[in-house]
Order: sequence, then C-alpha cells, then structure tokens
Amino acid sequence: MLPMKRSIFLFLLVLPLSAQYAVKADHHDLPEIVAPEMHPETELETLDRLIAATEETLQSEKLLKEKLSAYIDIYEQYKENTDDRRLCFLLVKKAHEVLALMQELELTQLFDQQFLSEVTFFSNISERQR
Repeated sequence: MLPMKRSIFLFLLVLPLSAQYAVKADHHDLPEIVAPEMHPETELETLDRLIAATEETLQSEKLLKEKLSAYIDIYEQYKENTDDRRLCFLLVKKAHEVLALMQELELTQLFDQQFLSEVTFFSNISERQR
C-alpha cells in the first residue's frame, strides 16, 4: 500500500510542475505546411523518358543476343574446321562485336568467366589486326 501512496504522491507533485515547464506553442508560431505542387505533365514526361530508355536498353540486349548467337554458331563451325581462315576471321570479328557490346551495356558480370576469357582472347586478336 505504501508504494502505491508514494506513486500517487509523486504524480500529484509532478503534475503542477509539468504544467509550469510545459512548452506552450502558439499555432501561429509553427511553420505553414504547404502541399507540394503537382506537375502531372512533368511526371508523365519522366515516365516517358524511363520507358524510352528501357526500350532502348531492351533493343540493345536483343542485338547482343543476336550477335552472341551468331558468335556461338561460328565458334561451333570453327571447332569442326580450325584450318578455315574465313571462319577464323568471322569468329574474331564477331567476338570483338560481342565483347564491345557487352562492355557498352555493362553486362560482363552476368556471363561465365571462362566464356568471357574466350571471347576476350578472340577479340584481342581482332584488336591486334587493326
């Protein structure tokens, strides 16, 4: 019973003091909250730019897929006939195109390291020929 009386006493003692030291803010002193301006045209333009960039990226990735598919086809042919200079030239040229596009699109981290080493090897031959 004593602890409860003590708690009530402290509460009654603190209550008047808290009112004395309370911060009294006048609502006129507070900064005015202004709703942000809506610019639907600007927001739509932003979304249009995002869609255009995404479509451009998608087209570039589809081009990479085509070039990569062609590279793989040429590589398979070259493995069957390593003496064919024309296939070797095409392989080196296509490897250079594939690697350049991978780097441009910043997609090299998505591919197997061994595959990248192979493409880089053939691409470097192309660089030496220039």
